[in-house]
Amino acid sequence: MLERIAGCKFNNLTFVLPQQGTILGGNVNLHGTNLTLACFYGINFKANLWALFSMDKPSFDFSTESQHLVDDGRGQQLVEEGRVSRLGGKGSVILTVLEGSSQ
Repeated sequence: MLERIAGCKFNNLTFVLPQQGTILGGNVNLHGTNLTLACFYGINFKANLWALFSMDKPSFDFSTESQHLVDDGRGQQLVEEGRVSRLGGKGSVILTVLEGSSQ
C-alpha cells in the first residue's frame, strides 16, 4: 500500500508524499453506554445453555500504523496494531494488546 501512495499529491496537503519515510495510520474509538453480550451453547435462543453479560460504559480503541523501513539496502514493511478494551466504567477491567510485524 505504501508504494502506491508514494509520490501522490492530495488536496489537503501542500506537498507531495515522499518515496520513503511515509507513515500511514489511524485510530477508531468506540464508546457506549451499555453493552450486552449473549453467548449460546447451541445455534440460537432456543439453546438449553446460555449466558448474558452486561457492561456499563464500555469502550474499544483501535490504532494502526504502517511504514516502509530501509535497513542495509533492504526494504521492509513495519506494521503495528494496538487495541485497548475497557469493559465497564471506572475501576473496570482494561485489556491492552499491541502487536507488531515486519515483512
